[in-house]
Amino acid sequence: MSARRAAPRGRRAGAGLLLAALLLAAAACALPGQGSAPAAKAGPPVEVDVGTLTTNLSDADPPRLVQVDVVLEVGGQAAADQVKSAEPAVRDAILRVLRASSAAELAGAQGMDAVRTRIQNEVAKAVPNVVVRDVYFTNFVVQ
Repeated sequence: MSARRAAPRGRRAGAGLLLAALLLAAAACALPGQGSAPAAKAGPPVEVDVGTLTTNLSDADPPRLVQVDVVLEVGGQAAADQVKSAEPAVRDAILRVLRASSAAELAGAQGMDAVRTRIQNEVAKAVPNVVVRDVYFTNFVVQ
């Protein structure tokens, strides 16, 4: 009878070791810089100057314009090179975000933060393997 009980304990112990190994492997993949994280995120911050963008806002009455100078911060020179090579798509993504905004939405610190987040999301779609760490406005005029 004790021989029968020994076998299930052995299987339980083996299953426990297997479970522990799987949990360790999953934890290793979840660590920053490990697993499936984009390779372009790694590296020191590099700034990419997108330049000056001028476009209409969504305001109809009266019509409004916005002019911004945008700098994107990405991780590493490889990511910066990817953004530069996709510059037309990046500029278009930023213009689409701005055109969809009203002057009231761009007002104040909360409006600026919201547009930064939307730009980060749209640039991520334009250049999928690059993580935009931050968006800087070196000039921001709404008329």
